[in-house]
Amino acid sequence: MSKLIQKNKFFNKSLEISADGIIYESKGFLFKTKFKVPYEQLPKEPIIITIGVRRWLFIGATLLVLAIFSLIGTINQPTTENLYGVLFFSLLAAISFFIYWRSTNTYHGYICSEKEIMLFDNSPNEVEFSNFIEMLQDTRSKYLKDKYGEKDEQISHHVSSPIEELEKLFELKNKGIIDDTEYETMKKKIIGIDQKRIGFFQD
Repeated sequence: MSKLIQKNKFFNKSLEISADGIIYESKGFLFKTKFKVPYEQLPKEPIIITIGVRRWLFIGATLLVLAIFSLIGTINQPTTENLYGVLFFSLLAAISFFIYWRSTNTYHGYICSEKEIMLFDNSPNEVEFSNFIEMLQDTRSKYLKDKYGEKDEQISHHVSSPIEELEKLFELKNKGIIDDTEYETMKKKIIGIDQKRIGFFQD
């Protein structure tokens, strides 16, 4: 599955894995956005954001406190009115917590320069979503290693100097696109290319 399609009542989203980046599209009632992000600008892992309607959590907590006070009153003075109060406030508290739980969504997001990509973690389902993210990470990692980590002719032709290569590599590391291990490995390969390019060889 090289394309993820997500739908709900308000949004239609899609994320497609291409050879050199990802293509993101989002549609709503009043807007439509579509853009491409190269793998060099894509973070290694998505951030996870949980968003819920907090007012229902506050209402539920308030009703729960009222239910506790009613229960204390029932213990001190057991009357039918106090018992009904406990049941009433407890039921409303349970309903409020349920609404909060149902309205809470978890998103996986990528912040790429000035662009944001937000995806639902349960659409079309959690298994397919998890498999797609894993495929995306593997594709991104392979692309960056093939382009910046291999001693091929393409690197020699398109990069005018090893210093520029190291600067770009350092920038990728600072942005979190590659980790420290990947940085050191690629740096050694670039230095090795430079030594062969100017006629010196390692012992």
